This record gives sequence, C-alpha cells and structure tokens, in this order.
Amino acid sequence: LIGADLLKLCRNAIIVNLANELLVDSDAITVALRNGNVAAYSVEASGEILRRQINEGNPDAEKIHFAPSNAWNSDESMQTLRNVWVNNILSVIAGKPINVYRE
Repeated sequence: LIGADLLKLCRNAIIVNLANELLVDSDAITVALRNGNVAAYSVEASGEILRRQINEGNPDAEKIHFAPSNAWNSDESMQTLRNVWVNNILSVIAGKPINVYRE
C-alpha cells in the first residue's frame, strides 16, 4: 500500500505501521529514510525485512523504531474490540447480522 511513489511525496514524515510490515515497501522506506522524505519509521517488532537491512549496515537504522507486538493493545482499542463483539452478537440476536463474510 505504501510504496516509492507515495513516499516520494513525503517531506520529513514520521510513519507508524503497527498493522503489518508488508503494508510498507521495505526497499522504498529505506530509500525514503536515506533521502529525508521520511524522518522516522516505526514498525511492529517482527519487522524481519527491516531487521535484515539493519544487520547489513543500513546507515539509517537509528531512524527505525521497532514497536512491541502488543503496541495496538491500548485501553481504547480494547474497548473498541469489546464494542464490536457486543454489536456483532446483538445484531445476530436481532436477525440482522453485521460484519458478515460473503463470497
């Protein structure tokens, strides 16, 4: 989703990716960090692709933050998750299910 074309438009941006490292092109973020389009990048701790680049001597490694894998786990996100669960259950009981998978 986030590749070289989008990152070229950035000016000293800070990008926080707590969803999935594959959402951001790792080669493109490396170039954007080097060029100054991106000032800092935070990615979930699993970030294996970026870890390899750091181990290979990426000079911009200090601009990359590895967030813990539970970074999404805030009081607010847990409350949102509870609300979704309750709304899903109530919608099924009412005979009008929401968040339904359809092919």
